[in-house]
Amino acid sequence: HGLAMTRYDINRIKNLKRGSFLSMNGFLSTSRRRDVAENFAITKSNSLERQILVGVLFEIRLNPENSPVVFADVGHLS
Repeated sequence: HGLAMTRYDINRIKNLKRGSFLSMNGFLSTSRRRDVAENFAITKSNSLERQILVGVLFEIRLNPENSPVVFADVGHLS
């Protein structure tokens, strides 16, 4: 998943233990293709926002057989 985040939020995430849950307000746009995810991460905003925000890629690994996280594969719909 690609996302634009502030450096402050990035540093907070870096301090999380590996395997920790990360809560997001809202939905994430995701892709199995790295080039598509990179496009999500590009900040297409004004110059002031580009100075504050940084493009970030998250690699999400889920075991669909044993996951407490709710998710759905809707690739067949897009």
